[in-house]
Amino acid sequence: MKEQFELRFINAELTGTDDGLRVSGYVNKTNQWSEQMGTRKKFVERILPNTFRKALQNGNEIHFYAEHDPNKILASTRNGSLSLREDEQGLFMSANIAPTSWGKDYHTLITTGIIRNMSFGMKVLKDSWKQLSDGTYERSISDLFLGEVSAVRNPAYAQSSISARSIDIVDDPQINLSKENDNKMFNQNTLNSYRAKLADFDKNTVSVRNNDEVTEEEKEIRGFEQFLRKQDGDEVRELRAMVASSTPVTGQTSGAITIPTHLHNQVVEKMHEVAPIFKHTRNFSPANGYLEILAEENMGATATFIGELEDIIPEDFTLRKVMLSAKRGGTAIEMSEHTINDSGINIVDYAIKMLSKRLGFTVDENILFGKGQSYNEFEGILIDSAQNTIAQTTVASLSGLTMDNLIDFYNSINPQYISNIDEDAIWVMSRKAFNRIAKLKDGNHVPYLNRDIPYKGTAYQLLGHRVYISEAMDNPTLNPSNKLIVFGNFFEGYTTMTQRGIRLRHVTGDTDTTQALRGSELLVLDGYMDGKILQPDALKVMKFTTVPQ
Repeated sequence: MKEQFELRFINAELTGTDDGLRVSGYVNKTNQWSEQMGTRKKFVERILPNTFRKALQNGNEIHFYAEHDPNKILASTRNGSLSLREDEQGLFMSANIAPTSWGKDYHTLITTGIIRNMSFGMKVLKDSWKQLSDGTYERSISDLFLGEVSAVRNPAYAQSSISARSIDIVDDPQINLSKENDNKMFNQNTLNSYRAKLADFDKNTVSVRNNDEVTEEEKEIRGFEQFLRKQDGDEVRELRAMVASSTPVTGQTSGAITIPTHLHNQVVEKMHEVAPIFKHTRNFSPANGYLEILAEENMGATATFIGELEDIIPEDFTLRKVMLSAKRGGTAIEMSEHTINDSGINIVDYAIKMLSKRLGFTVDENILFGKGQSYNEFEGILIDSAQNTIAQTTVASLSGLTMDNLIDFYNSINPQYISNIDEDAIWVMSRKAFNRIAKLKDGNHVPYLNRDIPYKGTAYQLLGHRVYISEAMDNPTLNPSNKLIVFGNFFEGYTTMTQRGIRLRHVTGDTDTTQALRGSELLVLDGYMDGKILQPDALKVMKFTTVPQ
């Protein structure tokens, strides 16, 4: 005997984006009356608020199909690629479509607006009916089992395509005019049987991955999204347990989680995208709040050739310790509650991107202008220090800077530190210095500053090395000595520490009066990090006596 199933459709809600194969839209607007339905007896229908929320708590797997065809699965709650939630408007779905051939085709059709219809399949567990004076009925659904969602070109084809799954499509549900109708024909045993039938069908059509095969990264992303949306779940409870079991940290609150391994790495990767100086440093991620690194005082004398039976004279080779200690750095962004629950936003990626971007800018600025331990800041390359003096070249005026000045400056650094061109030897310069160098040309009027498309994240090279621009270097408050150009091997010359256990705190209107009044939520990302000069000889600074305003 076939199981009975009901399909519902909605127009002009499903949209696609250019951000990967991502689509999103409202599957159903709760508490809104539908168009008239039924073939024998006409009725309108609404799904009451919180009905979908209860259905999602069932925990059954829900798949996103093309045309209700299990052979064309687009996404699934099984691996987190399909996300469903009920908000104040209704049931919202977002999906990262698998990059199969049909997945790419359907994403294109959705993005271009050819497919705009959505369908979902449900088994009604509890409803109530009311007969109107014109003979039609009103149906209010308060409990249901959600089976699937689909993108469909023409709803008329839905019945024939889904019938292959041994499910009858019910066009005329049984009308019961009692106050509320529990579907006795669909008891727990029937529900379990229905789930088993769907599972058996899926095993025959798509590869099945057990819950214990879900990757740690997927669990972290789910938990992080639950945390941001203030939802409950095993994943977010696991993240919170990390905080509860760790050593208490000043400022830690119950509204906080520790960024786990994979998301910690994403934070660092996003910082690399906006913080090129930090990206090129020698970075460590220790579990503790400090780290000792051995640095070379000098390389000693070079090797020599000696005569037969003569002794090799040993040369001193000395090391010193560089201590990196935990300094709390952080940033915060304020977002409206609407943004947190917005229909078209990947909240996990958005939060990681924005917070990491801000933290990255701050870290790069600290590498250049940090005032050191006494100020709870990094040790800045452009801040004079008796312990780590970086050699400087002085040029009279930026407007008089020539290519000969730059070549002499380049050649003054030990070649051993700039041999690895592709990785760590880079230029960092102010915008004003960059604009001046961009005007320098050879005898054939070819600019010395070359545009280089293949390098990701930068578009220019000078003398074969990548060029990065720091707007902060033009700030006279930060840089009163007009040190506008730095060149060298940052991997050898500077070391940074990013302690594992970056924390994210969520300040909401539920707990904070300010956020409640503003209707906003505050995300605070903070962690412990440090940065120090490792080998001064690997870096060189150019300063200018006068700089045009």
